[in-house]
Amino acid sequence: MGTLIVNNVGGHPESPNDLWRRQVVFRDLYERGVDWEDVHHNWIDLPERDFLVEQPVADVTILHFIPDRELGRFNCVGLFNISALHTIERWRFAVHNTFSNYVYVFGDDDEVSGKKLGALPGYSQEQIEHVKNRLGTTLYLYVAESVRANAARRAM
Repeated sequence: MGTLIVNNVGGHPESPNDLWRRQVVFRDLYERGVDWEDVHHNWIDLPERDFLVEQPVADVTILHFIPDRELGRFNCVGLFNISALHTIERWRFAVHNTFSNYVYVFGDDDEVSGKKLGALPGYSQEQIEHVKNRLGTTLYLYVAESVRANAARRAM
Protein backbone atom coordinates (compact mmCIF):
# COMPACT_ATOMS: atom_id res chain seq x y z
CA MET A 1 0.00 0.00 0.00
CA GLY A 2 1.27 3.44 -0.87
CA THR A 3 0.46 6.48 -2.96
CA LEU A 4 -1.71 5.83 -6.00
CA ILE A 5 -0.69 8.09 -8.90
CA VAL A 6 -3.62 9.02 -11.14
CA ASN A 7 -3.37 10.80 -14.51
CA ASN A 8 -6.54 12.86 -15.08
CA VAL A 9 -6.35 13.66 -18.78
CA GLY A 10 -8.77 16.39 -19.79
CA GLY A 11 -10.19 16.43 -16.27
CA HIS A 12 -10.62 19.39 -13.94
CA PRO A 13 -10.47 19.18 -10.13
CA GLU A 14 -13.47 21.50 -9.65
CA SER A 15 -15.79 19.95 -12.27
CA PRO A 16 -18.80 18.07 -10.80
CA ASN A 17 -18.85 15.72 -13.82
CA ASP A 18 -15.13 14.95 -13.44
CA LEU A 19 -15.66 14.37 -9.71
CA TRP A 20 -18.43 11.88 -10.58
CA ARG A 21 -16.10 10.08 -13.02
CA ARG A 22 -13.33 9.90 -10.40
CA GLN A 23 -15.83 8.43 -7.92
CA VAL A 24 -16.80 5.76 -10.48
CA VAL A 25 -13.12 4.92 -10.99
CA PHE A 26 -12.29 4.71 -7.29
CA ARG A 27 -15.37 2.59 -6.58
CA ASP A 28 -14.28 0.21 -9.35
CA LEU A 29 -10.69 0.09 -8.05
CA TYR A 30 -11.97 -0.64 -4.55
CA GLU A 31 -14.20 -3.45 -5.87
CA ARG A 32 -11.15 -4.91 -7.65
CA GLY A 33 -9.22 -5.00 -4.36
CA VAL A 34 -6.77 -2.21 -5.20
CA ASP A 35 -5.34 -0.73 -1.98
CA TRP A 36 -3.94 2.74 -1.56
CA GLU A 37 -2.90 4.89 1.34
CA ASP A 38 -2.90 8.24 -0.46
CA VAL A 39 -3.72 9.57 -3.93
CA HIS A 40 -1.72 11.99 -6.08
CA HIS A 41 -3.77 13.45 -8.94
CA ASN A 42 -1.80 14.53 -11.99
CA TRP A 43 -4.03 17.02 -13.90
CA ILE A 44 -3.18 17.15 -17.60
CA ASP A 45 -5.17 19.42 -19.89
CA LEU A 46 -4.57 21.69 -22.83
CA PRO A 47 -3.39 24.30 -23.41
CA GLU A 48 -0.97 24.10 -20.45
CA ARG A 49 -0.10 20.40 -20.67
CA ASP A 50 -0.31 18.00 -23.61
CA PHE A 51 -0.69 14.33 -22.66
CA LEU A 52 0.46 13.26 -26.12
CA VAL A 53 3.79 15.01 -25.44
CA GLU A 54 4.26 14.16 -21.74
CA GLN A 55 2.92 10.59 -21.48
CA PRO A 56 3.47 10.57 -17.68
CA VAL A 57 3.81 7.21 -15.92
CA ALA A 58 1.00 6.49 -13.43
CA ASP A 59 -0.80 3.65 -11.68
CA VAL A 60 -4.15 4.74 -13.14
CA THR A 61 -4.95 6.88 -16.18
CA ILE A 62 -8.40 8.41 -16.73
CA LEU A 63 -9.36 9.94 -20.09
CA HIS A 64 -12.18 12.44 -19.41
CA PHE A 65 -14.04 13.04 -22.69
CA ILE A 66 -11.14 13.77 -25.05
CA PRO A 67 -12.59 15.36 -28.23
CA ASP A 68 -11.99 13.43 -31.44
CA ARG A 69 -13.10 15.92 -34.03
CA GLU A 70 -11.65 17.13 -37.27
CA LEU A 71 -8.40 18.86 -36.30
CA GLY A 72 -8.87 22.62 -36.04
CA ARG A 73 -12.68 22.54 -36.11
CA PHE A 74 -12.96 22.77 -32.31
CA ASN A 75 -9.35 23.75 -31.57
CA CYS A 76 -10.05 26.73 -29.33
CA VAL A 77 -9.53 27.83 -25.75
CA GLY A 78 -12.10 26.13 -23.57
CA LEU A 79 -13.62 22.68 -23.49
CA PHE A 80 -12.55 21.56 -26.96
CA ASN A 81 -8.79 22.01 -27.13
CA ILE A 82 -7.23 19.40 -29.39
CA SER A 83 -3.54 18.58 -29.45
CA ALA A 84 -1.65 19.34 -32.64
CA LEU A 85 -0.40 15.73 -32.36
CA HIS A 86 -3.94 14.30 -32.17
CA THR A 87 -4.51 10.97 -33.91
CA ILE A 88 -6.04 7.80 -32.49
CA GLU A 89 -2.71 6.03 -33.10
CA ARG A 90 -0.87 8.61 -30.99
CA TRP A 91 -3.46 8.26 -28.24
CA ARG A 92 -2.94 4.48 -28.23
CA PHE A 93 0.84 4.98 -28.03
CA ALA A 94 0.62 7.62 -25.26
CA VAL A 95 -1.81 5.59 -23.14
CA HIS A 96 0.35 2.49 -23.48
CA ASN A 97 3.47 4.48 -22.48
CA THR A 98 1.96 5.48 -19.12
CA PHE A 99 2.50 1.88 -17.98
CA SER A 100 -0.73 2.25 -16.00
CA ASN A 101 -2.21 -0.84 -14.40
CA TYR A 102 -5.70 0.52 -15.09
CA VAL A 103 -6.84 2.87 -17.85
CA TYR A 104 -10.39 4.24 -17.72
CA VAL A 105 -11.70 5.82 -20.92
CA PHE A 106 -14.91 7.88 -20.76
CA GLY A 107 -16.35 8.82 -24.12
CA ASP A 108 -18.52 7.95 -27.08
CA ASP A 109 -18.64 8.76 -30.80
CA ASP A 110 -17.28 12.33 -30.59
CA GLU A 111 -14.49 11.45 -28.16
CA VAL A 112 -11.39 9.29 -27.96
CA SER A 113 -13.35 6.27 -26.71
CA GLY A 114 -12.42 2.72 -25.83
CA LYS A 115 -14.25 1.69 -28.97
CA LYS A 116 -11.96 3.88 -31.08
CA LEU A 117 -8.77 2.99 -29.19
CA GLY A 118 -9.48 -0.70 -29.63
CA ALA A 119 -6.86 -3.19 -28.45
CA LEU A 120 -3.80 -2.00 -26.57
CA PRO A 121 -0.77 -4.32 -26.40
CA GLY A 122 -0.41 -5.83 -22.93
CA TYR A 123 -3.94 -4.88 -21.85
CA SER A 124 -7.32 -6.54 -21.81
CA GLN A 125 -10.33 -4.34 -22.52
CA GLU A 126 -13.82 -4.42 -21.09
CA GLN A 127 -16.86 -2.18 -21.27
CA ILE A 128 -18.31 -1.39 -17.86
CA GLU A 129 -22.06 -1.41 -18.31
CA HIS A 130 -23.13 0.17 -15.01
CA VAL A 131 -22.10 3.66 -16.16
CA LYS A 132 -23.32 3.45 -19.75
CA ASN A 133 -25.45 6.46 -20.64
CA ARG A 134 -24.65 8.32 -17.37
CA LEU A 135 -23.93 11.84 -18.61
CA GLY A 136 -24.13 10.42 -22.14
CA THR A 137 -21.04 8.29 -21.87
CA THR A 138 -19.70 4.79 -22.06
CA LEU A 139 -16.80 3.68 -19.90
CA TYR A 140 -14.15 1.31 -21.15
CA LEU A 141 -11.53 -0.14 -18.86
CA TYR A 142 -8.13 -1.47 -19.86
CA VAL A 143 -6.40 -3.70 -17.31
CA ALA A 144 -2.71 -4.51 -17.70
CA GLU A 145 -2.23 -8.24 -18.32
CA SER A 146 0.33 -8.36 -15.48
CA VAL A 147 -2.40 -7.19 -13.05
CA ARG A 148 -4.81 -9.88 -14.26
CA ALA A 149 -2.12 -12.56 -13.94
CA ASN A 150 -1.27 -11.45 -10.39
CA ALA A 151 -4.98 -11.37 -9.41
CA ALA A 152 -5.46 -14.89 -10.78
CA ARG A 153 -2.46 -16.14 -8.81
CA ARG A 154 -3.79 -14.54 -5.60
CA ALA A 155 -7.19 -16.22 -6.13
CA MET A 156 -5.60 -19.71 -6.23
